[in-house]
Amino acid sequence: MTVGVMGLRYYTFKEPQSNETVILKREPSNPYDSKAVAVYNQQSEKVGYVSKSYDVNGKVFNLLRKQKVSATVVTVLGGMMIVYIELA
Repeated sequence: MTVGVMGLRYYTFKEPQSNETVILKREPSNPYDSKAVAVYNQQSEKVGYVSKSYDVNGKVFNLLRKQKVSATVVTVLGGMMIVYIELA
């Protein structure tokens, strides 16, 4: 599954490079989105959130609840990151 990561402009972080592993964390207590999935780089800096478009964040949120996944940066383009998620 390939997903967009939004909100990069709101955080200060070392930009992940292509093929770098990122960490996905559910944020059920997020006041703006109960299905929020935050994305962190290898330095444990928040870089953004999985996009809410087409309820992609909800699908990833549920996937993280059920099983372990790995996530890898595909590319970073103009304030948006594309991440590939696969079952671990």
